[in-house]
Amino acid sequence: MKTVRRSASGRCESEQVTKYADTLRKRLQKIALGGLLLITALTTTSCVGMIERSMATGDRYSEAQGNAASLPPGYGRLFVYSTQGGPNPSSMLGASDLCTVDQEVHQILGRTYWFVDLPAGSHRVTIGGVPAWGYKKAEYGKHAVEFELEAGEVKYCWMDLSGFPQRFKPSMVESAVAQTQLPSLKLHETHHMRGVTIKD
Repeated sequence: MKTVRRSASGRCESEQVTKYADTLRKRLQKIALGGLLLITALTTTSCVGMIERSMATGDRYSEAQGNAASLPPGYGRLFVYSTQGGPNPSSMLGASDLCTVDQEVHQILGRTYWFVDLPAGSHRVTIGGVPAWGYKKAEYGKHAVEFELEAGEVKYCWMDLSGFPQRFKPSMVESAVAQTQLPSLKLHETHHMRGVTIKD
């Protein structure tokens, strides 16, 4: 049997080819990863834009007040809004949750507002664990505020986004405070979850 001996120069050439191949492979991997990240970013931005357009398509508060509908006799108005979230780094879909105004289920979406007209009297806003769509009933009412509304009166409920994981919490605020927070927010036109009821 013949023994094949590789010269030192042959080994060097082989090692250089191997190193070059490894370098080329790593560069190709970086290029592929960069392309994947770019596609992901573009897709995510597109999805967020579509979600924002589908959920918050109304005018800004500052633009809509001149066309606001008048209150029915015996009714007051409640504005519910959030100045935080949607979209945010922790969620592609942005901050979102369900809340109730009395027995009606509504959606909270970050950086939007909506309003409901309510009969004069006592009312309650709650968020977290709304027992609809299988939500945990044990959490229902954990974060709630109650308030009195007079005929012709307008009140404001601010949904503060805080904690970890981030959750909305309701707080009644004075009109002067709300008027400094609302102007840039867009109307969330599809906030009312029609057909969704609070489960027993």
